[in-house]
Amino acid sequence: MPHGNTTLAACACAWLALWLGGCANSNDSQNQRSTSGGGPKHDQAALQGSWEQLPEEPGPGTPRQRVFKVVSGDKEVVTTYDAQDRAIHSQTARFRLSRANGVPLYTYYGATVTANAGEERAEGPRSYLYKLHGNDLYEVWGLLPGQEERAVLVKRWKRVGPAPGK
Repeated sequence: MPHGNTTLAACACAWLALWLGGCANSNDSQNQRSTSGGGPKHDQAALQGSWEQLPEEPGPGTPRQRVFKVVSGDKEVVTTYDAQDRAIHSQTARFRLSRANGVPLYTYYGATVTANAGEERAEGPRSYLYKLHGNDLYEVWGLLPGQEERAVLVKRWKRVGPAPGK
């Protein structure tokens, strides 16, 4: 008999896969169509460029931060800025895209902190579910094996520029 957490995780993954697959509104323009259905190579091309994370409203005592991701080839640089527009954290990593039972996975690896780190460190691979939808990129954390203790988190990024040099 399956373990309760395994069944719950499987149900959550199935629900999320349905939700991610159904994000496209039938009234969307051709420009806003889902791109995650094109496969990892197509998605990697669509990811190229600059993205800004759309932050939630901060809670009391929580500063509002802006986060930018620049994707070039199979590399990403993610930089967090404080309210005074100072870089408070930056990380460079390589990534690969894949599918697991049709669900798109984004895995980054070799992450190195490059700004305000105190020391450089490399992180092992980390994966999350993703969805490209027009000029929006969604990251979903907390549903994959090994993330059972992590809260489910959905991050939304908005495209803010083309790939560097384009």
